[in-house]
Amino acid sequence: MKGMWPAYRRRELWLLLSLAVSLFLGLGVEWATRGRPDWVERVETLESAKPEAIKPAPTRLPVQERPPSPVPALKLPTPRTPLDLNRASAVELERLPGVGPGLAQRIVQYREQHGRFADPSELRKVGGIGPKKFDAMRELVTVN
Repeated sequence: MKGMWPAYRRRELWLLLSLAVSLFLGLGVEWATRGRPDWVERVETLESAKPEAIKPAPTRLPVQERPPSPVPALKLPTPRTPLDLNRASAVELERLPGVGPGLAQRIVQYREQHGRFADPSELRKVGGIGPKKFDAMRELVTVN
């Protein structure tokens, strides 16, 4: 007695395994189509559709043909045009490196609670701004 399996050859075992897998796949498809008749209709309409009836996905318009955006693009702060901490909105503050929506909101809340920033280094008092993050944005912020 070599093992638990009866004396089947390897080919016979593979055949039995493939038959069992086919059976379970068929039962799975049957179960899925009974629960979702709309799937069957969609598949049947795709099979019967003519190739010219299937429309390709719309392509994007070239840049010159696109209508202008109603929202003006916000410029990224640069050392030449730094962001004023006392006037910037939360959305504008998110443009700074390492500043996400949560941190931008905390900066605005700090400004509302403590008044205007007198110096950019006051930004370090806001929770979540450490020395590395402040160094990354030091040249990009100013106070007026």
